[in-house]
Amino acid sequence: MTLALKIRTYKLRNATWERRQMVDFIKDSEATVINGIATVGCLAALGSTVTVAPTVDTTISVSLMAEIPVAEATAKAEAEATVAEAQLTQEVAVAEAQLTQEAQVAEAQTQQGFSKSSFTKFGMTIPVYDITDEFFFSNGVSTGDLQLTDAEYTALCKVVVVEAGGEPLAGKIIVANSVLNRVRLNQTDVITEVNRKNQFASIANISGRKITPEIRRAVDMALDADYTKGVLKAISAEQNHGSLWFYSPKYISEAQLRQRKNVKVAVRYGGHVFYGEWNK
Repeated sequence: MTLALKIRTYKLRNATWERRQMVDFIKDSEATVINGIATVGCLAALGSTVTVAPTVDTTISVSLMAEIPVAEATAKAEAEATVAEAQLTQEVAVAEAQLTQEAQVAEAQTQQGFSKSSFTKFGMTIPVYDITDEFFFSNGVSTGDLQLTDAEYTALCKVVVVEAGGEPLAGKIIVANSVLNRVRLNQTDVITEVNRKNQFASIANISGRKITPEIRRAVDMALDADYTKGVLKAISAEQNHGSLWFYSPKYISEAQLRQRKNVKVAVRYGGHVFYGEWNK
């Protein structure tokens, strides 16, 4: 049994226990009132002068006793507690079934190489999917449809250096795939997409950093296959595009993150979250 299920079951059973305690309290209270009334009656019969200081509880109980016989009130309370207990037992069974199903889905996803997760920033909880390297590299969709000029190739390498120079190989490919998918979608070229305002980090920031063999490898692999499309499609069959956008949860602003709350499927890998479609 998962921790969440244990907590939920404990709360439900505790609520049932509290209802049973209330029934016992009603019985004890009614018995106390009855005994008190009987005592007063006996003392009065013996000619004694009795002064009773009524309390709120006593007044309410005496009033209720005047309207409903003790046996009837007790039976009613027990019936309500029994019904409540049955309802709570049913809720526990439903909760157990639901959490078991969720656990099975989560386990299946983990075995497939991806799992649901989330991160919280600026008071917003953003759902994402975490993926493994094996899952990423086993879901490449062959492309080979784009032929880059030397200038385009170099520009793409520079973007990968600036945006994902410190990321693992898959993180570098994600950035390259995102740029190339923009080229396909907009029917433009790499230079145009790289230089779009506020879209990618300026390649001027490459100063002091080199285009390493791994950067070239990432770009070459991105030209051969769209791994982001394969990943998104494997997670959700409704996904029709590879990654078109990505952001860093560490550096994104509150306004930018709020705009990105409604993406359909967001995948987190390394220091980036990438996605291809928005909810309408």
